Amino acid sequence: MTNIGMYCFYSCVKLQNVNIGENVRVIEGAAFFNCRELLRVEIPDNVEVIDAAAFADCSKLESVKLSANLSNLGPQVFRDCDSLKEIYCKSVVPYSIYDIFYGVSSAFIIYVPTEAVEDYKNANIWRNYADRIVGYQF
Repeated sequence: MTNIGMYCFYSCVKLQNVNIGENVRVIEGAAFFNCRELLRVEIPDNVEVIDAAAFADCSKLESVKLSANLSNLGPQVFRDCDSLKEIYCKSVVPYSIYDIFYGVSSAFIIYVPTEAVEDYKNANIWRNYADRIVGYQF
């Protein structure tokens, strides 16, 4: 399986953990939408695309680790994930994003490679979160 399909796990209200396989390249739109018990997600480096609202309304989601090889992060990927505390962005080149944190009111921290902190803080859209961006050794 190379794709996790659109709405694949939609409203799986008891889903707490996700292990994404080594063959998965794409997480389609709303794949994990409204998985209210999901706590943590680690996107392995084989994943290149996360489509719109893939993890939207995962109200207990606290921690996300993003692939270093993402080429596309769709809009509102983490919409209304109000428990979000930390996001780990492994790429040294800031991901191209648009509105991925729509409706997130928590004061989450964004961890990026130490050598890329200034690039993230100055990148389009990321600059809106500059005070939350912190260097991290991956």
